[in-house]
Amino acid sequence: MESFKSFVKTHKKINIFDFDDTLCFTDSKIRLKTAEEVKEFSPKEFHELNISYNDDSFEIDFSDFKELIKPKLNNIVVKIFKERLQEKEETIILTARAEIQPIYDFFKKFNLPKVKVFSSEDKGAFILNLIDKDKFNDIEYYDDHTGFINDAKYIRDIRPKINFKIYLIDAQGIPNEI
Repeated sequence: MESFKSFVKTHKKINIFDFDDTLCFTDSKIRLKTAEEVKEFSPKEFHELNISYNDDSFEIDFSDFKELIKPKLNNIVVKIFKERLQEKEETIILTARAEIQPIYDFFKKFNLPKVKVFSSEDKGAFILNLIDKDKFNDIEYYDDHTGFINDAKYIRDIRPKINFKIYLIDAQGIPNEI
């Protein structure tokens, strides 16, 4: 049986929070442009489309995400975020946003503790890197995107020795453990 001292030495925890529709709600829209029309979607609606990024019959416009449009705190998740920081646990933001400066501006505007923000369209690969390279073996992950949640579930399945808690944030901003 592993001793407590050995456990503490090898135990390495990280909390990972998505930004849009997890910590923060905005009025940002994603536009799908075809030759005939332009349709606007919220991030949640867009994720539910499950479209292929390789489809060249339309253009995807993420320009709203260069800034924060009418940002509002998700107080439920922000409370968890602050608790993790008070527990002095490693905590980061992992976003698919290409522009991360608006996230730092958000933290300043709402007087939230500044943490590291990382941008990746492949959150699964990023998390695997945290496990393999940085040796994290205890992970809490919060995201509203079912595709990214499914990637996390796959990682949890292929890495059963990792303590991996996954929380899907629903449309009301409530985290539900998966």
